[in-house]
Amino acid sequence: SSGINAEYGELELERKEAARKKIEEKAAKAQQVLNKKKQRENEIRLKRIEKEKRMRQAKQNKEDEAKRKKADLEEKMRKKEETSAKEREMLAKKEEEKRQ
Repeated sequence: SSGINAEYGELELERKEAARKKIEEKAAKAQQVLNKKKQRENEIRLKRIEKEKRMRQAKQNKEDEAKRKKADLEEKMRKKEETSAKEREMLAKKEEEKRQ
């Protein structure tokens, strides 16, 4: 009788061990799935952040380009104005010289 009980106890122990192992494997698999999902979410988030950063940079570059063009244009107009003023002065001097 005690041999049967011992064998039964051993079988019960093996059954419990197998059930425990199966549960651990399922838990490990679930954790793996969760980790992959988190990793995917992080990659998506990082891509979005990078895209936003590129968009901000492109916008900043456009603004900088527009400011530079405006400054160049203003400089060109200023030089043109100076040249015109000098030409008028020289014409006025020539007219003055002709009168004398």
